[in-house]
Amino acid sequence: MNGVLVIGNPIASFGYVKDPCSPIITFTNNSLNANSYQWIFGGANASNQINPSFNFSNPGTYTVALIAQPGSVCADTIIQTIVVSYFGVTADFNYQNPQYTNDVQFANLSQNALTYEWSFGDGFGSTAYEPFHAYDQMGEYTVCLRATNFIGCSDVICKNIKVDSDWTLYVPNAFTPNADGLNEMFYAYGTNIKKYNLTIFDRWGEKIFTSDDMHVGWDGKYKGKFVQEDVYVWLINFVDIHSKSHEKTGHVTVIK
Repeated sequence: MNGVLVIGNPIASFGYVKDPCSPIITFTNNSLNANSYQWIFGGANASNQINPSFNFSNPGTYTVALIAQPGSVCADTIIQTIVVSYFGVTADFNYQNPQYTNDVQFANLSQNALTYEWSFGDGFGSTAYEPFHAYDQMGEYTVCLRATNFIGCSDVICKNIKVDSDWTLYVPNAFTPNADGLNEMFYAYGTNIKKYNLTIFDRWGEKIFTSDDMHVGWDGKYKGKFVQEDVYVWLINFVDIHSKSHEKTGHVTVIK
């Protein structure tokens, strides 16, 4: 006696889970007597996965259909109306670093948020909406902002920011006034300096050169004649862009 396999009619059925913080809905396929599925989320959006997830990018009312079938015939279809509403948060910010300072003012560009947690990348943070922060040192820092809404949905964004120094000064330690056209002058190089004075002394403390212009350097001469190879002392006094006075000293070697 031959056995007969009886397969019941397909029954399409599904449920779904909505995340109040996300536009993504996860569907659970509860269909019976079927082995292939076709989901239609509206328009041309479709899937043949068993338990798909779909991103409804905009809140609203959507018609979702599931077609379940055991083969090429006897399909069953279920249609449900789904209301998509969520309370997503977008964290974003910008910043301003006033030129040549270590101060940073943050601008909050987040959307749909209520509270904020800032991490400034130097061990400090803030819960202010648009905080101001003074960094101890110049450099690059990774700043992160977590924005959270009234039901606990949150989003995090991190950005690398650059904090500029307030002034710079570079002084070489040697030059070669030998008329070969290379490295003939002794200059100091700096930025954000309002007033400047350079003085050169020999090893006995005698003043042999002075200049109040950063673009006017020492040519290695004293009283019209080239000085001998030796180590000389330089003293620089300057006032920075914030009207703060500084004094720096060091040595320069004359090489011929």
